[in-house]
Amino acid sequence: MDTSASASAAGAGSRLFAAMALQIDIRQPEWMREESLRDLLAPHLPGVPIHCGPPGDHAADIIMLATVKLHPGVAARLPNLKLVQKLGAGVDGIVRDPDLPARVRVCRLKPDAPAQEIAEYFAAHVLGRLRHIDRYRDQAVRGEWTQHPPGHCRGTTVAVLGLGHIGSVVADIFVRLGFRVTGWSRSLKDLPGVAAY
Repeated sequence: MDTSASASAAGAGSRLFAAMALQIDIRQPEWMREESLRDLLAPHLPGVPIHCGPPGDHAADIIMLATVKLHPGVAARLPNLKLVQKLGAGVDGIVRDPDLPARVRVCRLKPDAPAQEIAEYFAAHVLGRLRHIDRYRDQAVRGEWTQHPPGHCRGTTVAVLGLGHIGSVVADIFVRLGFRVTGWSRSLKDLPGVAAY
């Protein structure tokens, strides 16, 4: 192995990281604080400056932006931005930002945890309707108790519109709960227990 070539490549890599700075701009402390994400990423990006919150005096150094939402005016303040990493689902609002130059790449995460959280959210609402949770809560406030016949998972159809990463997890949780599941997507999907269209 040519050690001079290895040293040259290592030097180029460290120069790349030295020239890179990351901005984390979440602005949703009830969900996640910027500093929490910084602390998770910092060990994986040694030597890379990681800034938290809205861009400040270091805006010209920012190469990558990690955000939930591209706030108005942020893209225009980052002249050397090359990548926007969306934290969460959906990039439509980012790619439509009029200040975002066409040269900037936009990426989204595809982690299982948010998809599972969304699936559980939908399951909670559907199960709540079947079991009359809202009605019983309202009755409790009034000091009443009237029983209502429960709905059942078996025999109830749930339709999922969109069977991408999140939609397929949503469909799967309903299949596992015993619902009849129908799904629609732009391209036909083959998901166990789902009548896909």
